[in-house]
Amino acid sequence: MMMMRMLYVLSYPVLTKADDERIEAYRRVHEPERAGMVRAHVTLVFGVRLIETKDLASQVAALTMQRPAFEVTFDRTEQAESPGGVHNVFLLAGKGALALESMHKGLYTGSLRSELLPGMPFRAHMTVATAAARDLLQPAIRDIPKLGLPIRGLIHALNIVSLENGTLTDVGRFQLKHGQGD
Repeated sequence: MMMMRMLYVLSYPVLTKADDERIEAYRRVHEPERAGMVRAHVTLVFGVRLIETKDLASQVAALTMQRPAFEVTFDRTEQAESPGGVHNVFLLAGKGALALESMHKGLYTGSLRSELLPGMPFRAHMTVATAAARDLLQPAIRDIPKLGLPIRGLIHALNIVSLENGTLTDVGRFQLKHGQGD
């Protein structure tokens, strides 16, 4: 069966080496398939199919030219169920959440509006554990102290990635303006 190409917009927060190593070690245990495919990130656009890469790149470029880099702090966790019945542990952003939510909203205007999932409010987060059933998340929940929250980082770029036939490929990187804001 041929899988369609899907495009995502991700931001890989710049973290300290120690924080990055702790998060990736946690993910290798609690979501090994995803951890092997992509490093820890915040997803701003989720698996869209109806837009050409160049058109999405134009939207992302326009957004990043208007937005300064900013600090983000992941300071709490939440269990959530994603579409398709996948259960997750999220690291939720405190500081920087409004800027991430604003960028998400800005990217889903215009041609992407029809691909926004109804009834799914965006919460600025990094997924660090996934499981097919809620009770299978218990080991991940017990290990949350190993993450050493809060985790502070910098959001300074957005990446467009393509997922096709199980392979994730970077197709564009866009720097936010120099300077910081929130």
